Amino acid sequence: MENNSTNTPTREFVWKINKAPKMKSKTATTDQKNIRELVEKQFQNMSMVLFDKINTLENEIKTIKNRNTQLEQQISNATLQDTNQSIYDPWYL
Repeated sequence: MENNSTNTPTREFVWKINKAPKMKSKTATTDQKNIRELVEKQFQNMSMVLFDKINTLENEIKTIKNRNTQLEQQISNATLQDTNQSIYDPWYL
């Protein structure tokens, strides 16, 4: 406890003296054209991946809708006797 309380004022004092960082990060040395080309390529790649994912999702939605309509048709084509008989089937079997 005492070490933390004694170090706190000294840290604040050092921070007040040296506000500028000791080391600065290096700046990029490449041309802006190279960076722009790299970003455009990455954007094209990501947009192609996204487009493919959207197409697969749309296809899955279509198959689900088709399956749903098939099931609805099966339900509508079921006879009334089958549904009435299933009501009397014991639920615990």
